[in-house]
This record gives sequence, structure tokens and C-alpha cells, in this order.
Amino acid sequence: MTCFTTGFAFSQTEAELTNNPEVIWLGETIIRFNPDMGREELKKQGITGHALTLKIQALPSGGKELFWDENQNLNTKFCSHEYLTSEKHYLYYDSLLSKPIGTAERQKIGSSIDTVVYYNPETFEEYKQVLVNALDPLEIKSYRLRVLCYYHHKEMIYRALPLAIAPIGKNGLPLFWTAVAQTNKTDLNNPDFNWVKRVAYNFPLEADKINTLKKSEKDCVVDIFVPDVKKANAPLYDCTTFLGSAPLSNIEVQTIGNSTDTVITFDPKSFTEIVNVVKNKLNPGDVKEIRIIQDWIWDHKKQQLLIRPMGFSPIINRYDEKGNFLYSGPMFYRREIGVE
Repeated sequence: MTCFTTGFAFSQTEAELTNNPEVIWLGETIIRFNPDMGREELKKQGITGHALTLKIQALPSGGKELFWDENQNLNTKFCSHEYLTSEKHYLYYDSLLSKPIGTAERQKIGSSIDTVVYYNPETFEEYKQVLVNALDPLEIKSYRLRVLCYYHHKEMIYRALPLAIAPIGKNGLPLFWTAVAQTNKTDLNNPDFNWVKRVAYNFPLEADKINTLKKSEKDCVVDIFVPDVKKANAPLYDCTTFLGSAPLSNIEVQTIGNSTDTVITFDPKSFTEIVNVVKNKLNPGDVKEIRIIQDWIWDHKKQQLLIRPMGFSPIINRYDEKGNFLYSGPMFYRREIGVE
């Protein structure tokens, strides 16, 4: 397991991916996400994604257990005095993690100072009181995640390497940036892991939405991936749940990108049944995003967010026989090695 804590380590990782001949495509972008929001709440903010809670555990404080609401979201973790003043990790002004925030400055993060003026009702004497307002976890509406996404040709898998994360304040600006550590295990029995969620978010493949650091030999790297998995008959899974619930058959794998399905929907007004024949022929322009599945884990002892890669799915636009757009969704799921 490799954990990254400085910008230097990240630049090395980027260089290694760039120089690795098996990494045939590499891109970088900023993802907006909040693992504690439901799908509809995220949608209102223009964010595509959702999360599944695996573990939430209250921690004792002063001999008493915290209220459930005080410990069930990531905002509380990043807003705590313990986190903001801890010397176990570093906070930065920028997503490249190149400008550290000093000890004195980090204690002021998210806080504000107000001067309240009031008068004695009898003497009319003026009094002033200085109030220090601590960072309110409710003010954090989302997070920005700086991510490297790449395709490993030999392992036939897309991976997203999170480099840094920033909670976004009510003014729409990052409160700070901090490093994200990597892990290869989700241990729900670990007492130090008191918040664990399985998240799904989409990584764009369109050139105007990412910074492409390494191009593939074809316009669409999915054109390489699909032949890869067909040739190797690699294990793929259906789209019924996170990461799928059942493996696809050999025949289903071989017909990926060239199959026909019957999709039944209902008219929202008359509730009459509508049958659409969907052609799943893969065209390079139909896959504009990759859905990334990860476990996000809060290590209370280290006061750090850990992220474990779990798998991915190409998101494809689907059309009827006449070429009319129906919807977009996952084609299948490809799991990381060792993920059950």
C-alpha cells in the first residue's frame, strides 16, 4: 500500500503513469461530489453520482457517546478542531499541494470574527463584544476532488487516482486542499474506520472537460478496451447494483457493443406500456464518461481520508431503432482484482 502526503510524490506518480507503456491513456480533471448527499440532492447541484453507506459509528467523547448526527457525515470530520489543528497531515492553499497553510493560518480556517455593539438600557453606555464563529459543518455543500484517471491496457481497467480533496465553503471556494491516501482494503471491523461509503461518480472523457496528459492510439480508448475484454474473456458484471450482482456469460461478453435489447417503459400520463428496441452498437462518440466506483474511508486515528479503487463502468448513450436518444447508463461493470 502506498500513501501520498506531498505534492512531490504525486508528480512522481504522474510521471510513472506517463512513462508506463501499459498506461495508454491518462487524463486529469476536478470532480465535484458529496458522499453524504442523496442522488436527487446531488442532481440539484448538477452532480452525477451517488453513495452507499457501509459503516457509520459514533465515537465516545468525554465518557459520553456523540449524537448520531454529529458523526454521520464527512463534513464533521473536516470541520473538527482536532482535524484543523492536527500536525499529522498538511493543509494547502492549492490543488497541486504546493503551498502549505501555516499553523496559525489553519486555526483560522472557516472561522469569522464579529464585533457586536449593544447599549446598557439604563446608562446607555456602549459595549462591544468580539464573537469568534467556528466553521459550521452545514456550510460545506460539496467537495472538489483532483483526480488522475487512466486506462491500464494489460489489466484492462480504468482507475481513478485521487490526488487531493477540498471542502467547498458557502462562498463556493475551497476552504483548503489536503492529500488523499490510497488503500487496498476495506476493513469494516477496523475500529479506526468509523465512516465508510461506497461512492460512484462520473469521470468525463471529452477533451474539453479534462486535461489529457497521455493520448491513446485511437480517438476513443473504449475502442481498445472492448476488444481487450472480448479477447481475454475478462470477467464483467451486470448493471443491477453497485459493481453488479452477477457475472456476464461468455456470450454476453462477446456481444458487448453489438447487441439488441427490448426496453419497456411507461407513459407518465396514461401509464400505457411503451416497448423500445434498443441497439447497443458501440460508437466512439457514445461513451463520454466513465463511472468510477470507490470506497471512501475515514481513518479517525490518522485523521485522514482513504480511498480504495473498486471498479468502473463505461457510461453509454442508448438510442432506439430510429436513432432517437433514450437514456444513458452503464454498459457493464469491471471490478478490481480481489474485489468480491
